[in-house]
Amino acid sequence: MEGSKHLSHISLIEELFKCYNNLDDFLIHSKGVSHSEWINYVNWINIQYRFLYECFKKLRDGYSYGSIFPVIREVYENFWFIHLSLNGTKYYKFFKAKKGHDIAKIYKKWKKDVEEAHKKGEMLDILDVFRNGGKRIRVTYKGYKIKLSGKDTNEIIPFYYFLMEDYDPIEAYVGKQKRIMEKYLTPPNLFNKFIEPNREFSRNYIEFQRGVLPHLILNRLITKKQKQRVIIHYNFLSLWSHPNKIAFNINSNNFNSINEKLNKNPFLDRLILLY
Repeated sequence: MEGSKHLSHISLIEELFKCYNNLDDFLIHSKGVSHSEWINYVNWINIQYRFLYECFKKLRDGYSYGSIFPVIREVYENFWFIHLSLNGTKYYKFFKAKKGHDIAKIYKKWKKDVEEAHKKGEMLDILDVFRNGGKRIRVTYKGYKIKLSGKDTNEIIPFYYFLMEDYDPIEAYVGKQKRIMEKYLTPPNLFNKFIEPNREFSRNYIEFQRGVLPHLILNRLITKKQKQRVIIHYNFLSLWSHPNKIAFNINSNNFNSINEKLNKNPFLDRLILLY
């Protein structure tokens, strides 16, 4: 990458970081950020800023592009999660039929019950009941309404807002070792109570393409066309986070030393400039 391009982008990024000082002051002192839970999200956003600023210092002082992409990927993924946590008022829940029960019959009954309830003005928090022929029924809900003096208001707290407290990644992932966990560490009743629900959280809400993206579309925070762009960015940044042939061939802390390879791949050159 040419030195002039590098310096030009350093200058632009510096201007962006100057804008954040105003944003940080607004978030901390805004009257709208009064609840302690909201402050937690402000702090989370500030952490993303610090990660990016560390990347910027590496970029500015060490001419290092390749080493910062894994961190940018993490911040990129967190951005969409925060977006849902603050703005996603609709969410999915998934239900399986118990052993010996016919899921097709359950789906027809649920669908009919919800339609009849809607005609009566009831169960309005349920927006849709859907089954695409699989083993699960997907129910779409509105978020939780805020109550004042015991009465519902029009303010809705997004479902993702609570996931940081409800989801435990240790239980979700360590719990995959069922036999060991049940026999030596966790009794079967606790496995069903804690580990399996956290695993479901991970599959349905935390995983980027299976959980986050469908909820972004559900809440119209992105369109289906934009989803494809989000996936392209996510997958490109993931190149630098996972073992793969392309990353092995071109990865370097100093992109100036691989100009020859970049010149043969103009798309890669443009993606690097973009990030």
